Amino acid sequence: MGTRLRLALGILLVVNLALWGLNVHYGKQLAASSVVSVESPEEAGRAVAPAASLRPTTTSKVDQSIRASCQRLGPFDAVVAASAYGNRLKNLGLEVALVEKAVAAPAGYWVLAPVENAAEGRALATRLDTIPMRDWQIVRRSPYGMALSMGLFNVRSAAEVRLKQVRPVAPDALIYAKQEAKTQFWIEAKGAQKIIAAESVAVNSTQSCSAN
Repeated sequence: MGTRLRLALGILLVVNLALWGLNVHYGKQLAASSVVSVESPEEAGRAVAPAASLRPTTTSKVDQSIRASCQRLGPFDAVVAASAYGNRLKNLGLEVALVEKAVAAPAGYWVLAPVENAAEGRALATRLDTIPMRDWQIVRRSPYGMALSMGLFNVRSAAEVRLKQVRPVAPDALIYAKQEAKTQFWIEAKGAQKIIAAESVAVNSTQSCSAN
């Protein structure tokens, strides 16, 4: 009877030891699987960066209709016409100013044949009798010195017709464009680029306000 009891107690002890060993083994695995990885503050900041910071930045476009511009529009031969145009732009909300500009403008086209002296000029004029021309004269002061003048014309096309007529007799003849000082008027407009662009179709030319 004592031997059986001791045997039963021994078996129970072995079973208890086996169960305890299993509990220790699985307890370590559970603890290992539940460990949370701790990152540095810098790494954590990168991991939770807001989505907005990852989006590409875009540059907003300025509406062309409200972009400020400064243009000089014209030219006008008369101050009255320039002022009327400027008032129209002013009524559209633009800031305007009248600008005067002195320029050299053609004052006529002169057909000339340089000569050495008055006698040579008269001889040349005699040879031109076959041409229906009565407005020739000898001029002592021209851009080419003494010359035979064979007409002064308002437009270049008319001067070119005369030049073609006299060239067979006066091969040295040429056209000289006379210049005179002239005042042009411009309107300097500042404001919405869209308005200035639309109104610029009414003039022959536009310049930047920084132009001379």
